[in-house]
Amino acid sequence: MSSTVLEIEGTAEEIQERLNQFAGQRLFVTIQASVEPPGVHGSVDAALEEIWRDVPVEAWESLPTDFADHIDHYLYGIAKDQ
Repeated sequence: MSSTVLEIEGTAEEIQERLNQFAGQRLFVTIQASVEPPGVHGSVDAALEEIWRDVPVEAWESLPTDFADHIDHYLYGIAKDQ
């Protein structure tokens, strides 16, 4: 017996529309209702501003001055480009 796992995300109406492609097949369905956090539909700039506002100034000041130029080095240990 072979099975395919398919995750469908959307409103109940959007998911219901997709279920027609499985007509006549036995299905095992798990439903996970989710509530989106406030501001999830805002702009990326607004989300970043909110994150930055929550980070203490000392944390920003502790970053290396070349962090943006060598982010792969600081995140993954890759050698710095010269």
